[in-house]
Amino acid sequence: FWLSDTWGEQAEGRGRSGSDEDETQTTFGYRVRLNFDTSFTGEDRLRTRLQANNIPNYSGGSLTNSLMTRLATDSSPDDDVSIGKLAYRFPVLNGRGEIELAATGYGIDDFIGVITPLESSGAGAISRFGRFNPIYYRAPSDAGVKFAYAFNDAIQVTVGYAAPDKEDPREGRGAFNGSFSGFGQFTIEPNDKLAFQVGYLRGYHTKNDVNLTGSTGSFLARDPFDGRATTTDTINFEAQWRVTDGFQIGGWGGTLFARPEDDDDTDDITIITGALTLAFPDLLKEGSLGGIIVGVPPIVTDGGDNDDLKDDDTSIHIEAFYRFQMNDNIAITPGVFVITNPNHIEDNDTLWVGTLRTQFRF
Repeated sequence: FWLSDTWGEQAEGRGRSGSDEDETQTTFGYRVRLNFDTSFTGEDRLRTRLQANNIPNYSGGSLTNSLMTRLATDSSPDDDVSIGKLAYRFPVLNGRGEIELAATGYGIDDFIGVITPLESSGAGAISRFGRFNPIYYRAPSDAGVKFAYAFNDAIQVTVGYAAPDKEDPREGRGAFNGSFSGFGQFTIEPNDKLAFQVGYLRGYHTKNDVNLTGSTGSFLARDPFDGRATTTDTINFEAQWRVTDGFQIGGWGGTLFARPEDDDDTDDITIITGALTLAFPDLLKEGSLGGIIVGVPPIVTDGGDNDDLKDDDTSIHIEAFYRFQMNDNIAITPGVFVITNPNHIEDNDTLWVGTLRTQFRF
């Protein structure tokens, strides 16, 4: 269950001048998930998830008019029950390798896995941006395949391919002729206190279906070429250090280079994003979690040969939450995040988002 609201004047952006009013009201929404896990050999897993969600998306033009105010689990409020995930994984190569096939509902983060302890949409960060690097993990995806191989206990490599329009037979769609992500990543864990991830992703966004930032940064960064088909190259780096049993510091940073597919003469534009994360496992009570996130949502820092394709100012995302684990099945998480210079526009007033999340899990 999510009780939430935003405070602050509506932001200027995407052709709107904004307003001097707070355009949102307090809402109470929910998300429910039911997982069916089946194993045929004891080492494989077939997961089928049913899901319904009516948690509001505050970024609408008549609301905050900023993608930076989105919650970790928001959706289009429709209350419909749908298949949220359908995937099968099984071990190969004497257990050192794993193959996973997803038919629907998989993001890049599901294929690869994320090392930050704040990534859970139901038990981690309260914001969409704060969960993980959005220009990498929110690249085009829905169905696909991945292969992971552990060279030893410290080094694992994962490669894969994903496509969002796999069921659409039209020209420019389908599993191999539309938007896609091809990705590879190394995960390095030299000991139980340190972990690193380095990844590369090649992406393609079809015409009029371009979203380079997973709807988290500026509107310019999301679709810089006005709907033209876009190709991207993205580099991701993450690190986590468990300093003590009760304190973990980490962060991530990424750079995305994008170009319109129909113009070979246009220079690449550059989008960057990053965050510093502080995690406090078992804070005050075993199973609880405190989190602080400070970062820069995706921003266009270099417009190539066009100065208009560049964000003029810089937004800062500041987030704090505390998940209090009441018992094995119930957790309550108050949290707040603040966006300065929303939409990377200095003239916009600061926006605040506050939430109270209650999770029932069994």
